[in-house]
Amino acid sequence: MADTDFKNKPITFSENWTPNSKGGRIGKDKYRPDRSFKNENGEVVCVIESSSTNDRKVGVGELCLADKFFTDNNVNGILIFSLCGKSDSPPRPDTQKEYLEPYFYHLKAKGRIHGVREIYFISEEDFESLNWIALTEEFRKKAHQLTA
Repeated sequence: MADTDFKNKPITFSENWTPNSKGGRIGKDKYRPDRSFKNENGEVVCVIESSSTNDRKVGVGELCLADKFFTDNNVNGILIFSLCGKSDSPPRPDTQKEYLEPYFYHLKAKGRIHGVREIYFISEEDFESLNWIALTEEFRKKAHQLTA
């Protein structure tokens, strides 16, 4: 799915989080996640990246950007990768989890209080089958997860 299409999907959360950005700049470093969501206190607590590449370096970069954003804002955040299978070498949730796991735990070993605390990898097809509702029990069953 094209980034512009993904940015317009009606993603919701059972936690009543509200949309914050659709590719726009957030934070002091002008981070540009595909989607971001605020909690009831007005804090960005979740970012979602749509990814069509199986490139580990892209995922590591997105993890580092999200972790720095959440750390700078003193938030324990959630990063979701919605994986699109349209490329020649489509990303898979299990593979992407395996690629990013050592880097995620490396960042967590630095002892920072805040940052990315959970990562979910879900296929776009599965996410769409859930009507774009994230972090429900059904979502967690379909996604691969890393937790600090």
